[in-house]
Amino acid sequence: MKSSAQDLVTVVNEKDEVLNHLPRSQAHKKGLLHRTIGVIILNDQGQILLQKRVKNKDTFPDMYTVSASGHVDFGESYEQAAKREIWEELGIKGELKFLKTLINDPPEHRQMQSFYLIRNNGPFKLQYEEVSEARFFTIAEVKKILPKLTPTVKIALELLEMKATAIAPTNIAFTKYWGKKNEALRLPENGSISMTLSNLLTTTTVEFSPKYKKDEVTLLTSEVGFDSSEVSTDRVIKHLDRVREMVGISLKAKVVSNNNFPMGTGLSSSASGFAALSVAAAKAAGLTLSEKDLSILTRQGSGSACRSIPGGFVEWLDGNTSDTSYAKQIFPPNYWTIADVVALVSTGKKEVSSSLGMKSATSSPFMKLRLSRMKQKNKQVKEFIKNRDFKALGELTEQEALELHTIMLTQYPPLIYWTPGTLQIMKLVSHWRKEGIPVYFTINTGQDIHLIVEQKNVDKVKAKLKKLDFVKEIIVNTPGEGTRLSSNHLF
Repeated sequence: MKSSAQDLVTVVNEKDEVLNHLPRSQAHKKGLLHRTIGVIILNDQGQILLQKRVKNKDTFPDMYTVSASGHVDFGESYEQAAKREIWEELGIKGELKFLKTLINDPPEHRQMQSFYLIRNNGPFKLQYEEVSEARFFTIAEVKKILPKLTPTVKIALELLEMKATAIAPTNIAFTKYWGKKNEALRLPENGSISMTLSNLLTTTTVEFSPKYKKDEVTLLTSEVGFDSSEVSTDRVIKHLDRVREMVGISLKAKVVSNNNFPMGTGLSSSASGFAALSVAAAKAAGLTLSEKDLSILTRQGSGSACRSIPGGFVEWLDGNTSDTSYAKQIFPPNYWTIADVVALVSTGKKEVSSSLGMKSATSSPFMKLRLSRMKQKNKQVKEFIKNRDFKALGELTEQEALELHTIMLTQYPPLIYWTPGTLQIMKLVSHWRKEGIPVYFTINTGQDIHLIVEQKNVDKVKAKLKKLDFVKEIIVNTPGEGTRLSSNHLF
């Protein structure tokens, strides 16, 4: 570290735009935000090098600070300053990895600080007029001496432990999303209305860390939201890249995800998968996003996933730009006591993913007619929910499912997701209504079937399904809460 108080430092605003160059002492005295760097050195064992400042230092005497730190001098870039500091303070050179630039705001020393990582086992040449010692600590050891750490070390710890877990639900659409007006942004051809489900859940943990040399996507079981048949690892990594770009970090990540239901059978596993990934990754990276912004981010990973961010009854707006296409709650979960009884008729994964299948949507001769009716249909669904008109909602939802699959059957190449079990339940539902059970079906892009029913009639529907030997599992859902954080990490 240079000791002269007259060295010019770079004064910036909170957007890191240069305002002035002033003597260091003047910037400190006036509490002006100015550029500094912090370098984190890890050895091969993952331990962090800390320097202990001498007792006669003006700021933070006899406290541990990061491996190397200092001001960005006049005419220097952040990286140039970092390379200079590790040479002056420690006598080492090497390739620096950029981590993050942020505001470090201790009293009277406001810093726009850029952090870098380098791996080095030493030995180091110390400036003993500045530091009394320097040694490697495990992260656990560092946490035991928190009162002896400068604010910069505490930030470094946060950068080394960027981890979060989210639990996300799937959703069932009353009006369906099929076809994109913008493939890259995943803008839908039409808006849609859905219900967030309480018991079809994905749990995902994301950790950004310098200890990872590449992104790792780990599946605890084969029944998870990320799989080559529906969502490739490349697509997950691309979504992580979106988060990294928003924050300005280059750290690699580990992702572990787990579902409590089968994927690739029409239960919207990519929706819960990308909703959980988005919320966990954003939190781990230090982003604070509104529900709207989380929905926009999530949509870019998987269109229908944006509807899994809010809870209850949800509308995905038909926007023509990224900022206007997002999902919002229109009624809370406790607004209406209806249920979605899911009948699993097959555990086999569908051969064609939704993302791939909808690329041919416009080849159906009926697609144009469908799109011309969607705004009115969505308006009706919102009115039916508002008035709690179950019969009207059920009839429209059932017709909408059949219309969606008509598009799939008549596009080229055609998509046939139904199995004999799917068709049998579709036919039985009309018989059950005649027997006095108000129940209606809907089907996503798969073979498993959703039965919409008032909660007071759930047991009657379950009893009917239990008599069918081809029904492998029954999952009852009520309107549920949206994607949320969890303290129970998967690793």
